[in-house]
Amino acid sequence: MHQDVYKTEIWVVKGRHAHDIVVYKFQNLQTEKQKQKNIRKRAITTVADNGNGNGNNNNDEPKQQYRVISENEQKILGPIILYKVFPDENIINDIIQQLNNVGYTDWNSSRIKKYWSNHNIFRHSKKQK
Repeated sequence: MHQDVYKTEIWVVKGRHAHDIVVYKFQNLQTEKQKQKNIRKRAITTVADNGNGNGNNNNDEPKQQYRVISENEQKILGPIILYKVFPDENIINDIIQQLNNVGYTDWNSSRIKKYWSNHNIFRHSKKQK
């Protein structure tokens, strides 16, 4: 296959550097990536260390907190997932008391409500009009 060339343009090599176009070999690019990753890791650890002292910087706190529930907790919390609407305060207080008696003191009504909203059996059923 042949192509006709009507005009050629002069390639200005110096202009490539003016536009921040940098040529890398693959091996050099891999080492540069590794260096940048190490620099970022060091920067994150120093920011986290500095944030612990003054308390104003909350970057080191996790955005989401996942809690694993034991089998005993599941047995105590089992009856509330059968309610179609969130149970009243009397039932919730009884469940909190049962959990405290067993030794799980970090449960409160908001955590129980979150557990119920994530695990109740009616959450995927369509709402009736």
